[in-house]
Formats: sequence, structure tokens, C-alpha cells
Amino acid sequence: MESEIKFGEQGIDPGNGVPLYLQLKEIMREQIRSGAWQPGDRIPSEVEVRQHFDVSRATVRQAVTSLEQEGLLTRQQGRGTFVCKPKVEWRLRNFYSFTEDLTARGLHPESRLLVFEVVLRKSIACEVFGLGEKEPLIKLVRLRLAGGDPLMLETTYLPECFVPGLTEEDIRSQALYALLEAKYGMRLGRAMESFEPILVDEFASKMLEVPRGSPALYLERVGSLADGRRVELSQSVVRGDRCRYLVELM
Repeated sequence: MESEIKFGEQGIDPGNGVPLYLQLKEIMREQIRSGAWQPGDRIPSEVEVRQHFDVSRATVRQAVTSLEQEGLLTRQQGRGTFVCKPKVEWRLRNFYSFTEDLTARGLHPESRLLVFEVVLRKSIACEVFGLGEKEPLIKLVRLRLAGGDPLMLETTYLPECFVPGLTEEDIRSQALYALLEAKYGMRLGRAMESFEPILVDEFASKMLEVPRGSPALYLERVGSLADGRRVELSQSVVRGDRCRYLVELM
């Protein structure tokens, strides 16, 4: 069955010195950039592309694979190749909030509270927060979404001594950083973040709606007040196919 979307009038020139797969890749990229191919569209099949441009199977596969690696296309077994939804970008220059940042860009953020409990975590209490080993912590597990799509599975620890009386309703009704400032007068002044690539486990794959073993980014943030006291530890699994972090070097 042929795809319902087609190529424009662009062609491939075998004599211009640019590898054929790169020419094809740029034509396909332009179809996505211009909006001719929308997120979720199934692109023309390998056979259609070969016939349209009179190129080899290897050329088509190399172009498609390259666009897959860039997160623009995704292949689904038995169904074809589809245009991916655009990645959500965060620019790491200043302190940022998931909810506030996405709201400012009109991306309709949502946070679903999965776990709210008081726990004892000796290593976290002592090593991260510098508290006694029996100091209770509030543990939050939240699924973060944008436009209805799950982007991030986040586990957060807060020392209970900093947030007495914190309730589930508090967390459900307001963004965490806004809540900390409004209810407890705490404004985070700095944070240390680390990133590393991982493969998602069974629980994360279910929550993020991706296959188990999919590539993801593990993000760990320790947030501090202006006086240096640490009040937040967040550990997040971020979908590798939907998110991108940009770091500006000065």
C-alpha cells in the first residue's frame, strides 16, 4: 500500500559531488521541516523512494537511518517509517522548572503524582542532605507530560524537616518550586545536575510508553537554597526520543 504523503519537486543530482544518501536525507529533512510531513505521518515506503529518485536500497536505508539517529524518523516493525514528534528542548543556562518552562512555551505540561510517602533513606539523608541517618524524607514519584505525552519519570526526595505538613493535595495542585516558595518561603537559588545515558527498565518503559531497553537520559539534580542548604534531590529518567538538553558555553 502506498503512503498518502508524497515528495515535493526536489530531485537528486548524481553529478554534483554530494553523496546520494546525503542529498536524499536533506530532501526528507526539508519535508519534515516545512510541515509537508507531519508528526505521526507514515513516509513513503523504501520501494516508493527508490522508484521516485532512481536510487539504490542502500542509499534509501542510509538516509532513513541517519534521520532516525537524529530523532526525526522512527521505524515500526510491520508498519513502516513514521515522522517523530519534535523533541522538547531545555537550554541549560539558568535555573529552570519543568512546569514553568513548558508553560512559557505553550506546551501544556502535566504532572501525575504516582507515589507520596515518608521514607528513611540513610545514604540520602546523610550524604546528600547532611542530616541524621534517621531523618525522615518525603518521597515523590511523578510522571511528567507535555501535550499528553509522557516525557520524564521523576523521583524526588525532600527532607521532612524543611516541609512540615506537606500533603498530596499540595503536590497535585501546584508546581513544586512554586509550592516551596509560597508555603515555606524557600526559593532554590542553585542546583547541581549530572547526566548519563541509560536503558529504561520495565517500570520506566511502562510509564514512559517506550519499549524496555530504549535509550534514555538519567538526570540527577541536587537543589539548594541561597545559604547552601540542600533541600531537594531529584532523579529523573528522560525519554531519549523526545527530549534534548542544550548547554551554552560562554
